[in-house]
Amino acid sequence: QINNGVDVQRILASTPIAKKDICAEVNIPDTSKLLCMTARFREPKNQEMIVKSLVQLDENVHAVFIGEGDQMEHVKNVAAQLGLANRVHFLGFKPNAISYMKGVDINILSSHYEGLSGVVVEGLASGKPFLGSDVSGINDVLADARYLFSDGNELSNKITKLLDNEDYRNELVKDGLEHVMNFDMKIMISKHVEFYRSLL
Repeated sequence: QINNGVDVQRILASTPIAKKDICAEVNIPDTSKLLCMTARFREPKNQEMIVKSLVQLDENVHAVFIGEGDQMEHVKNVAAQLGLANRVHFLGFKPNAISYMKGVDINILSSHYEGLSGVVVEGLASGKPFLGSDVSGINDVLADARYLFSDGNELSNKITKLLDNEDYRNELVKDGLEHVMNFDMKIMISKHVEFYRSLL
């Protein structure tokens, strides 16, 4: 199997937006912990699970969502019903989303299923910890179960462990950066060339 290629070098070279600037944009203390999901608000995405996970997390943990879509109002309503409206922030579409992903504490992709997700690759290449739903299109991209969650409780527990344990956080970032190179465009092109040569 040859993976779809992504320009990993471009992601690595993108300039981060400082977390304090993201916090200022949504008017929260710059000591806040930021969870970020970058995706459209429509099926099969499941931003609602991230909102619900905040119930079990410290009050200084906030979720920022990058993207637009017809399910955004529903997610806003869920946050309001849970009394979390002040901890859930909607940034809309950002052409430089990867710069935001490089400035937050943890990137997350919560979804019911995916194709090969570019957001997973971007999340691994962001230099920040990444967590994804244990579903097709995500679990076949991520290196192992450390990066996966199957429900809101597991997500909350993994977020807490990442925020509390710097060594573990660094380990996931390091291993993720090594793994994501398997999806680099140059490797994809090289494998295709090898494949076609083998047919000649």
